[in-house]
Amino acid sequence: MKSNIESVSSIKAQGVTISSQLLMSGHVTTLLNSCASVQYALRTLRAHGMRQDCLHEVFRSTVLAKLLYASPAWLGFCSAGDINKLDRFLNRCKSLNYCSQTTSHIAELFDVADQSLFKIVLSNSHHVLHRLLSNNKILTYNLISRS
Repeated sequence: MKSNIESVSSIKAQGVTISSQLLMSGHVTTLLNSCASVQYALRTLRAHGMRQDCLHEVFRSTVLAKLLYASPAWLGFCSAGDINKLDRFLNRCKSLNYCSQTTSHIAELFDVADQSLFKIVLSNSHHVLHRLLSNNKILTYNLISRS
């Protein structure tokens, strides 16, 4: 009996490209290509006279949103080279003045996204990930008193 199941080397799920080896280089490449097209739009907006502060806001709401989307899920599978590519892209955006010079490095932005997700899961007992957290154990000590 012949199977009609096709073997693939990567799959895109919820906007994240996952390879069969659980590497994120394909996702990072796709992400940077997508952000490069937004860079073109930012250049066009600047040419049409958009104020710098508005341009920074558009950058934050488009490019940074793309870079940080679902990052707590895929960041752990990134190589140092992938993170370096993302950081170089962000530095290039800073040098082109598409974003503020005070914008953090990509690793710091990812850390903030991780912390934000953790706080949300921790504070919402109905969150789907909340049950995966361990309960805080209250430690009581029954020590022998000294004379």
